[in-house]
Amino acid sequence: MEETKKALNMKILMVVPNLRVANGVASYAMNYFRLLNNEDCRIDFVLYKDVPTPYYDEIERSGSRCFVLPSLRNMIAHIKACAKILDHNEYDIIHDNTLLISTPLMYVAKLKSVPVRILHSHSSRLGETRRNEFRNKLFLPLLKMAITDNAACSEMAAKSMFKDQEYFFIPNIVPVDRLMFSSQKRETLRRKYGVDGKCIIGTVGRVSPPKNPLFALDVIREVVNINPEVEYWWIGSGSLDEEFQKKIVELKIEDNVKFFGSRDDATVLYNAMDLFFMPSSFEGLGIAALEAQTSGLLCVVSDMVPKEVAFTDLVRFVSLDKSTLEWAEIIIDQIGSDNKRYSRIDELTKSPFSEKSAARELMRIYRSLLDNWN
Repeated sequence: MEETKKALNMKILMVVPNLRVANGVASYAMNYFRLLNNEDCRIDFVLYKDVPTPYYDEIERSGSRCFVLPSLRNMIAHIKACAKILDHNEYDIIHDNTLLISTPLMYVAKLKSVPVRILHSHSSRLGETRRNEFRNKLFLPLLKMAITDNAACSEMAAKSMFKDQEYFFIPNIVPVDRLMFSSQKRETLRRKYGVDGKCIIGTVGRVSPPKNPLFALDVIREVVNINPEVEYWWIGSGSLDEEFQKKIVELKIEDNVKFFGSRDDATVLYNAMDLFFMPSSFEGLGIAALEAQTSGLLCVVSDMVPKEVAFTDLVRFVSLDKSTLEWAEIIIDQIGSDNKRYSRIDELTKSPFSEKSAARELMRIYRSLLDNWN
């Protein structure tokens, strides 16, 4: 009886870098949080950076908590904070969605005998630069010694972190209710932003090296040269914000590019778009591409995006070896294709990314791991 009670009343600590809106890992964590956090399963968060986000209020309203750890530069304070969090909450599972920065926390969790300690890979590379990738490969074995189980969002993400080791597939999920295509919303948004009669190409994601934003602008310049009635929207912010905006001016495409920055209504803005553009240099999976498909958008994505992302026939994969002009011609061709826009809910429901099936599967994994420990 006690074991059944333990399995049903789980306390989970979800470890993420931050809860910035339009951050893929944050979106993944919040999507599962909304589905699983209830009287039988409480999910708290540990963060490494405090950034403004509406998610804090949502989490606290549900009765859960967010802990922001002190900087790793103050290791003593950092470790003390880790110990305090674990001592006061008695977690059954720590679900780690970071890389290396969580090493002290996971070792404290091991010392405190937290039963299940999951390391979850969200990327097909171990670092955004070669230097970071080399460093992470060097120190990753140290982190692995503190965990009990592996998880990944795609085969490419699993290979990058775990090689041929066993892992649990935990899919990113898509919140259907916020992604239903609405022609009325489309018209309202297009009037609001003054783009009636224009073709809108959109990207949702961090303005950071993995998302390839500067290459994206080079492609868009070629697209605009072919069709001046195109407007490009980038929704999100990141380390390359300043360089991104500077390049818009250098390429003289200010009239054709709208930089939205970090927004919490990206799922609504899909309604106004005509094509989704993801030229990423690498991805763990690509949550935004899942969202765009659900909204019925044609998608042009790089061949570095895992193939599992395509749960519809809307996705066109393009090699990053192709020139910016070739990319532009493919985008123009896709825009000109006869795509009748409608929500792809039925196809999503049959995919691993549907909310109900994914939530059930993650709970099954959690319970199985706890049962094995017991």
